[in-house]
Amino acid sequence: MNFLILIIFLICQSVVAEVSSAATKSLPILFKADRLEYNKSLDTVLALGNVEASQKISGIGTRVLYADQLVYSGITKKIVAQGNVILMEPSGDIVFADYFNFSDDFRDGFIRTVKVLMADQSRIAAHSSERIKETTTVFDKAVYSPCNICRKNPNKPPLWQLKAKEVISDEVEQTIVYKDATFEFYGVPVFYTPYFRHSSPAVKKKSGFLAPRYGTTVDLGAMLSVPVFYNIDSNRDLTLTPMTTTKQGPIISGEYRHRFRDGEAKINSSYTQTRGLKDASGQSITDPKKERWHLLSQGRYELSDERLLTFDINRASDTTYLRRYPVMQQNPSFAQIKNLTSTGAVEQFRDNSYVGIKGYAFQTDAPKTTPSIFPLAVFSYQTDPDRIGGVWNLDGNALALRRDQVIVNRTGKEMQRLSLGSGWKRPYITPRGDVWTVNLTARADGYSVRDFQPNAKLTAANAGYNSGGKTFTGRLFPQASLDWRYPLVKSLEKSDWVLEPMAMLVASPHRNKDSKIPNEDSQTVEIDDVNTFMANRFNGYDMVDDGYRGVYGLNNTFYFPHQRQISIFLGQTRRLDHHRVIPKGLGENDKESDYVGRLKLKPINWMTATYRTAVKPGTGRPRMSELGVSLGKPILTLSAGYVFITKSSMPSQQDISQVNWQLSSQVTEQWKVSVAQIRNLKNNRGGALANFLSATYQDECFQIIGGIYKTSYHDRDIRPDSGFLVQLNFKNLGVLEPITAPQYPGSMLTAFDHDEKKEVDKPKNW
Repeated sequence: MNFLILIIFLICQSVVAEVSSAATKSLPILFKADRLEYNKSLDTVLALGNVEASQKISGIGTRVLYADQLVYSGITKKIVAQGNVILMEPSGDIVFADYFNFSDDFRDGFIRTVKVLMADQSRIAAHSSERIKETTTVFDKAVYSPCNICRKNPNKPPLWQLKAKEVISDEVEQTIVYKDATFEFYGVPVFYTPYFRHSSPAVKKKSGFLAPRYGTTVDLGAMLSVPVFYNIDSNRDLTLTPMTTTKQGPIISGEYRHRFRDGEAKINSSYTQTRGLKDASGQSITDPKKERWHLLSQGRYELSDERLLTFDINRASDTTYLRRYPVMQQNPSFAQIKNLTSTGAVEQFRDNSYVGIKGYAFQTDAPKTTPSIFPLAVFSYQTDPDRIGGVWNLDGNALALRRDQVIVNRTGKEMQRLSLGSGWKRPYITPRGDVWTVNLTARADGYSVRDFQPNAKLTAANAGYNSGGKTFTGRLFPQASLDWRYPLVKSLEKSDWVLEPMAMLVASPHRNKDSKIPNEDSQTVEIDDVNTFMANRFNGYDMVDDGYRGVYGLNNTFYFPHQRQISIFLGQTRRLDHHRVIPKGLGENDKESDYVGRLKLKPINWMTATYRTAVKPGTGRPRMSELGVSLGKPILTLSAGYVFITKSSMPSQQDISQVNWQLSSQVTEQWKVSVAQIRNLKNNRGGALANFLSATYQDECFQIIGGIYKTSYHDRDIRPDSGFLVQLNFKNLGVLEPITAPQYPGSMLTAFDHDEKKEVDKPKNW
């Protein structure tokens, strides 16, 4: 049905664009012709030969009518044109006709043998069109197609076209009615409906059905959904999406949207009952439970020009539900599908300061040890540069955290933290070109911790044990850093060479010795090319980057014409105090850090590559390696990514070695083929995680994407899957797209190199 939506929108704009009587009656019609005759008694103008009649339309533009012969009656206010009639609309559309009879305000009239060339090169043809009672337009035997006509054989049918015996547009009801409508592909009828009605494309929102979506997977079977849109008000709407599956129960999902004067809110939810839950080995399981659902919401409200209220509440019955069922495919704004995070915040933004009060709740596979946070208060203020160019900043942070069960030797049951810090930063450039930056900071942290056991040994007997004790502790953490860089520039024959040696000294007293402070927010740190030259390499507050260290490195870049370049970065940290700060296995010991490097290559316009690594000193073995490369031309293009991380850097104590690649070829101007794979390179856990194969045909009016896939993912009730996908995209009419299971790493259409993004929140019905 979606194939019928646009025809009248195109016809109405080109043939009978509505202009109010008050706007046009007062504007004159200007005539030019080889011969002009005026009959005073009949008040008519007769124009013969190369006739041109033009009329300005207030606020729109100029409408111009060409014909061999034209008669205008001042009494009836009618324009009658014959012979090679051409009407050029302000919109850019062009109407061709044998006979044209319209009122001078173009609200009532008749056109015979009408042909329309739209501004986007789409074409419309009709036996005739008639405007009735200023609000209704009837088209007789209409045909629409955006496809090009074959130059060698103009009588050959276009790739696809839409035919209707009669089409009626009612501007009062804002509806369009089709009678005896047929969709043809290569001149062969493939779809017929005796009667069909939808809202006018000029309507922004109207209740009704949206385009159906289909799909099939080994896990869920055949799937079909037909969304229903309810236009509650101009600022509120509701979309309900019932979905049937042949191997599981039906799914009902809905989305409510509400826009306020100073904000907006969105709520998305779904519900289903799962049948025959089984794990990867085929055994029946009771977790997750039979009743399954999700509730996601987002909101934003501007309390004033400076203050903002936001919330993001996300919950599900279990952590595999959103990865197994395709209930989120029409709502890409909600990105999370596993570990769900709910937040709420009130923030104030000013030129030199920021204040925010936030709260966090998390849904994970370990709910008893997962914390909730409220409040988290953040304050930041920065001054303008002082007399010598220095900038002062003041920062504050307060946090209250609680969980049901402790993690022995790692976390407590409750923690309250208050941090206050200040700093001064001064950059300076010497006459020789050295760039020096002095950064002085000091921070005071106070903690109240309950049930923290820093020296306990984890056993089955004391797992989750709560001592009931509450401790208070704190620290003062001053830090100073001096950064030096000396960029050297040399112009070569075909490039510019920039060589930048750099070094930094960081000094602070040792403050991580206090074992009474649990590490809640500084666990995800590792030494790499991004943070090597940061004074504080921890993201949070609980761990501090204390002690004395020196950092040295080199940036080496060659710049070529046409934005081509080769860039190399190398760096390392050297401990000056033989003091371990970074946890073991994450890139630094008590003497030195890994050698970190980054290589960026774009030597030619059809090749780009980025390589990042961290190499252990002495062994020469990489602790981490990442490679991303894209090379080739449209005839053959390879995109690949590779990641390797040693088990010492992973919480799971297992190596990661994974590659994903895609090979595609633009075989002809219209055809493109692509093959892609995600593969685990560890032999003991190896194999292809996912395989994709696709082919795409695209021309000026039609696109079809077909593909097959196979996945090998296991997680409780998520099992390996395979299937076949087909997507049809008809220009100006819409997309008939499949439903894909959500557990794949990225959408299937992304893997198929599909650049067209469908706007799924269609406000109009069809």
